[in-house]
Amino acid sequence: MRAKTVVFSGAVGAAGVLLFVFDEVIFGTPVLAMAKWLGPWTAFFVLLPIYFIFDYMLGTLALNGVKRCKSSGRQNKWSKKFSDTRGSNVGKFSYWLMTAGGSAGFVACSYMGTAFLTMPIVYLLGRRRHLRQLTAISAAIYAITFVGQYAGLGALIF
Repeated sequence: MRAKTVVFSGAVGAAGVLLFVFDEVIFGTPVLAMAKWLGPWTAFFVLLPIYFIFDYMLGTLALNGVKRCKSSGRQNKWSKKFSDTRGSNVGKFSYWLMTAGGSAGFVACSYMGTAFLTMPIVYLLGRRRHLRQLTAISAAIYAITFVGQYAGLGALIF
C-alpha cells in the first residue's frame, strides 16, 4: 500500500510539473513572439490588459464557484477541488503564505497561483469584504509579473 501511495504522489508531482511547463509554454510564447516582432515594451503594454482580464475573469469565476458551494452547504466539483488542493503540499504552502505572510503572502500567492487559486483561498480563510478589488489586485500582480518576465526575457534574447 505504501508503494502505491509513493508512486501516486510521484505521478501527481510529475503531472503538476508538466502542467506548469505547459502553462508557461502556452502563455509565455505569445509574449516572446510579440517581443520579437514589436519589441519588449510594446509587447508588455499590449498584452498586459489581455492577461489581466483573462486572470480577473478566471479569479471571479473560481471565487463565485466557491461562494456558491459554501452557501449551499453541498460539496460539488468546486468545493471538492479546493478541498483537495487545501490538503496538498502546494495548498498547505499557499495557506501558510496567506495566513503568515500577510500582504507579502498575498503577493506571492498571486504570482504563483494567479487569481484563480488565490481568491478562493482568501475566501476560505474568512475574508468576505472587498473581494472584487482583491481579485483585481491579484490579477494585476499576476499579469505584470508574468508578462513582464517574458517581455524581459524577449529583450534579452532578441
